[in-house]
Amino acid sequence: MLADQQVKRYVRRSIASALGDLGERSVAPDLLRLLADQQGDQSVRRSIASALGELGERSVIPDLVRLLTDEQVDSYVRGGHC
Repeated sequence: MLADQQVKRYVRRSIASALGDLGERSVAPDLLRLLADQQGDQSVRRSIASALGELGERSVIPDLVRLLTDEQVDSYVRGGHC
């Protein structure tokens, strides 16, 4: 549902937030893939970035750092990594 563009953006933001709150680290690679999708809604991607931060999954840190330093990634989205 998180990747489904037909689902309202506020629902997808809530899903991302819930995944971060639940602490299920196994979803981190999928969240990272969605975060890297430049075609995704920036507010949903920012929520995904925040969820990844909450999860604290170390295996995605190198990719998060790459995204943080990529000036092609919207600064609003990059701000959600913190």
